[in-house]
Amino acid sequence: MPESQIESLKRAIVLGKAEPHIYLHSGRRVRVTNGPLIGLEGIVVEIKNRVQVIVSFEWMARSVAISLDATDVETLQ
Repeated sequence: MPESQIESLKRAIVLGKAEPHIYLHSGRRVRVTNGPLIGLEGIVVEIKNRVQVIVSFEWMARSVAISLDATDVETLQ
């Protein structure tokens, strides 16, 4: 990483404009860790302002797309 980018990031942190964030990418398996769907597992399909996760319910042979905050999921191995 170029030194100029490191310095820019440091300035953003000092100004309160940046903070650590979970690293997710499409196709990654995750588990919901907060809210009414806690414990459900799914696959990340899109990341923009919120994480779009597809959760499959095997017992009813259906899947549902759910928008969550990135802080409400954890990646699975």
